[in-house]
Amino acid sequence: MKKVLLSIFIAAACIFQASAQSYVDTTVHQRNVVLEEFTGRNCGYCTDGHRIANEIAASHPGRFWAINLHAGGFSPTTYPNLNTTDGNIIHNGFSIDGYPSGVVNRGTTYAIDRGQWSSVTNQMLAQDSYVNLGGQVIVNPVTRLATITVEAYYTGDSPQSTNFLTVVMLQDSILGSQADYGNYNPSQWYDQNHTIYIHMHVLRDVVNSTDAWGDPINTTTQGTLVTRTYTYEIPEQIGNPNPVDVDINNIHFLAFVAESHFYVQTAQQLETIVVYDDIFPLLNNIDQINSISCSTDGIFSLTFMNGGMEPLTNMEFNVEYGGQTIPYTWNGELATGQKMTEQFPITLVDGTESVTAVVTNANGTALEPTPYATTNGALTCPEWISGVNEDEITINIWQDRYGNQLTWYLYASDSTIIAQGGPYFQLGTNTTKLRTATVTLPEDPDCLQFILYDSNCDGINNGHGEGHLNITKADGTVIWENDGHFGCEVSVNLSINTEIIVAPGDANGDGVINILDVQLIVEYITSGGAQINFEAADYNGDGVVNILDLQAIVAAIF
Repeated sequence: MKKVLLSIFIAAACIFQASAQSYVDTTVHQRNVVLEEFTGRNCGYCTDGHRIANEIAASHPGRFWAINLHAGGFSPTTYPNLNTTDGNIIHNGFSIDGYPSGVVNRGTTYAIDRGQWSSVTNQMLAQDSYVNLGGQVIVNPVTRLATITVEAYYTGDSPQSTNFLTVVMLQDSILGSQADYGNYNPSQWYDQNHTIYIHMHVLRDVVNSTDAWGDPINTTTQGTLVTRTYTYEIPEQIGNPNPVDVDINNIHFLAFVAESHFYVQTAQQLETIVVYDDIFPLLNNIDQINSISCSTDGIFSLTFMNGGMEPLTNMEFNVEYGGQTIPYTWNGELATGQKMTEQFPITLVDGTESVTAVVTNANGTALEPTPYATTNGALTCPEWISGVNEDEITINIWQDRYGNQLTWYLYASDSTIIAQGGPYFQLGTNTTKLRTATVTLPEDPDCLQFILYDSNCDGINNGHGEGHLNITKADGTVIWENDGHFGCEVSVNLSINTEIIVAPGDANGDGVINILDVQLIVEYITSGGAQINFEAADYNGDGVVNILDLQAIVAAIF
């Protein structure tokens, strides 16, 4: 049943993080929990253990998983035989006094009673994990070949130089007998007479280890990304004697990292995708690449994967938003099961727009839209204040009582810090105190971003003094202001590029003359040109921008 390791990838995240990571991030997360529940079909109290585990899972979706491990004297080999070689090894690795019992994240070398599972689980869920887990499984139901990719990113140092990564295959909806002394878990009975029980999340195999204890990881320091790819041939049946059919539609894969054979740090269920086609692109998500910008030009990232049997070398897709459909093309090479994130340019519109990406063609083959080849997201056009044509600006912050919670930064478009301030002293009463900073601006046109952070995430006008803030020119003219009602942060972009040169009539510089240009020129004419200098909007070249230019642009469009 076991298959060889296809590839091992270890990289320092500071070098490869942006291009190598597909399934995990670098943020510290709290621990997830796996319960290995020692059970058996002849155990009359074990249905109560199943119920308790189900209730814990329902209370913590996506963070808790139970493995029903059938082994020991209460687990017969009659049909359906749910015993496995790996299950027996794990069962014999712990001290077990009764059934049902279990180990929560293998935090003890002995099994604990079912009455303790919930409290121990809650304690572990509240703790930070030093490693993040993620991954995906591609299953071909014809060949029964599973391609399993797991990533582990270390957000901190493990106390052990060697950890162990374990990937298990679990199976749901196995029908069979079950002793039951008290109708503890009625929802899993298949019939009213209680003769057939639905066995869930049953351990079928440890797929990446010959000794059931996992695959060693020998680099366990902060900033390390470990990628493991396995191929696994899913058996037709498991169990000897009286084997049970392995139904591909009812299996799932769970991964966890332990410090040794014990002490699981965290766990994660792997997404399973069943693939039938040779050409099968999958879109995972579309995200905006945030940058400091005073422009409608933006960048989005698209994450996609090759779920087909053939290498993916070309993909055409449309991005639909704001009534527009924009075509894009990607060329490269992705093997089966590989995943990548690519960045693409886009011209944004005002506000936040829902966007949809749909693959229309892959490897030269036209595709019908499918849920797998479609993904949704949102893109936001940044807001900025134009015409900040100043040598210096003044930042005025009227702090509330808790100035010690405040810090602020003024960034250039390349994210370098131009100026910063705070934290400030805490005042003795609920009042305000003015904090002022005068900042010399860069000589070259640029886009700046001012951000004020509140570590308590309640702003500076929340009952502890009527704090507020503004930014002014040297003569005291207010450029921007805020009343202090915000959460964790408040920000504004400032454009000190006062002149925009564009092609004649193409007021927004997007390469075409369209209704957006008309709107911008109307705004320019009606505002008297006070904010924006579109020199090239003088379409007829008479030295002024007026209704004649607007008429000429309308004629050019229509």
